[in-house]
Amino acid sequence: MKLSIRPLLVGIALLPGLLAGAQQKNALTTFTEKVATNKASFSYKFSAGAHMNGSGSAAVQGDCFTLKLSSFEMTCNGSTMWTVDRDSKEVIIEPVDSPEAAGAFNPALLIGSIGQAFNIKSEAQTNVNGKPAIRYTLVPKVSSIDIRELVVTIASDASAMYSMKATVKDGTVTDITIPNFSFGPKASAAEFTIKDSSFGRDYIITDLR
Repeated sequence: MKLSIRPLLVGIALLPGLLAGAQQKNALTTFTEKVATNKASFSYKFSAGAHMNGSGSAAVQGDCFTLKLSSFEMTCNGSTMWTVDRDSKEVIIEPVDSPEAAGAFNPALLIGSIGQAFNIKSEAQTNVNGKPAIRYTLVPKVSSIDIRELVVTIASDASAMYSMKATVKDGTVTDITIPNFSFGPKASAAEFTIKDSSFGRDYIITDLR
């Protein structure tokens, strides 16, 4: 029987391209790598049930973040976290726990911990405002995380996060929409650090470090 060598040669020629495609990173991995090295800034709106909703702004870079919600602020430099209530003039300073302790109501902490704390369960192509996007369903890597499932929608080119939906173990669902998201250059640690001297004498400071 005569065998044709042409299909074999064609297959060998295509093999490098096929392997490169198989090894290509998914958009979520690219996104989390960008968050790890670049400052991401965004505004957000959240709702959890009929009576819990709000909006604010945040920034995240690796395990550092800032979050503002009305008079409430959180700032973390990766080792220390400052929780500030400007209305009551109270401050809590405490060491940072594991990034796996992501909270459903903190979008900055969620975004910063995706790569470390969650695995991809499934993904689906979609679009947001006519732009191609990917919806990922994620599950926690360890059982100590209170979130049972996290659904995130990001731009197909990993340039933005559009929304998150966190379901905790008791069934409570938090929906977070992100109307504006942008990556900037790498920020210094000083941008995620609050000097104790910045608080006036009228502030009540609880230092748990």
